[in-house]
Amino acid sequence: MIQTLVLATEGYRISFELKPIEQRPDAFETTITFFRNPRLDMLTLTSSPVTLSRETLQRLVTYFEQHMMNMQDESFGDSIVFVPMNLQFQVQALAGDRNGPDDGAFSLRFMLNMERPDEEISSIYVGAEAIITFEQTNRFLSDVKKLLGK
Repeated sequence: MIQTLVLATEGYRISFELKPIEQRPDAFETTITFFRNPRLDMLTLTSSPVTLSRETLQRLVTYFEQHMMNMQDESFGDSIVFVPMNLQFQVQALAGDRNGPDDGAFSLRFMLNMERPDEEISSIYVGAEAIITFEQTNRFLSDVKKLLGK
């Protein structure tokens, strides 16, 4: 059964379609799709299927939770880039504003690794940067935790 996780920002959304791998209960065959906000013209990019581990998903949850917690410190800026082992995507949580424990927003940069046309060309990343609220982030984190059984 395929499960879909959606990370939605103010300008784009990322869909992770995860299909359990029978021989590997610790991982999912995953297709990642980037959708630009349709009000800005529709643009859709989809990755080739890759393996995404439960550990990587848990690390992504921790990454976002740590970023939002660190925003309590007004001098805190950008988090380091999150890149899974398979290099399929990059995420960077950037500076923002925090008004309370569940009230805030920050910029989120997401880059999707597209297939290389041949071995002579290095990886090509395509993506966007937009504002994401704590509410949108927490909705995504809640869905990931449900998937992971936490």
